[in-house]
This record gives sequence, C-alpha cells and structure tokens, in this order.
Amino acid sequence: MRKSPPLGGKNKSREQRLEAMAKSQAAQDEPALAKTAANTPKAKAALGEAYASYGKIDKAIALYKEALGSSFAEADLARLHLGQAPLAKGDTAAATKALQSVKNPKLSGLANLWIVAGK
Repeated sequence: MRKSPPLGGKNKSREQRLEAMAKSQAAQDEPALAKTAANTPKAKAALGEAYASYGKIDKAIALYKEALGSSFAEADLARLHLGQAPLAKGDTAAATKALQSVKNPKLSGLANLWIVAGK
C-alpha cells in the first residue's frame, strides 16, 4: 500500500486531525463490507473498489475478477481498477495485463497512463 503524503505547512495539526478522523471512520466502516451483498457484477466491482480503498488489495482483485466473469456495462472500468490494484502491491506485470485489456476508447488512454506510471 502506498504511504500517505507527508503532512506539513501551517495546517499540519488540522491535517493530522482529519487524517485521524478518516482512519477512525475507516476502522468502523470496514467490518460492514464483509456483510455487504454483492449479487451483480456491478455490485462486485463496487465492493472491490471499497476493499481497494481500505488497502485490502487481494480481496479487491478477487472481486474485480469475479465481476469480470460476467458481462456488464461498466466492465472496462472494472478492468481499469483491476489494473490499478496490483500496482499498489508493485506487481507491474499483472497490472499491465489487466490495463491492456481495457477496450473502451474513453478509458484506454487512462489505462495507458497507468501502464506508464507503473514502470
């Protein structure tokens, strides 16, 4: 997982309070994810995004792959997220493979940027 950017400047104490509040809220919210029903591919992909935001990259990847086992309108967005997740773990090969599978012209340019960023 990426490290948080450094806090600083004249608002350092405020930033630290906000970061502490966010971490506290995340700790309270995360257990609810396990109880979330994901019955559709779109819901599985969304749940994957939630797990990724909590740093649970392996769980997120599994949910993205499960979602992509079916056809749905937002599949390319899920492929993009599936490509971003391995980058958080430093797995550029898996990231590149997933990112290269993005076909939507509106998202493929962004996928290519993520490929470059992963190198």
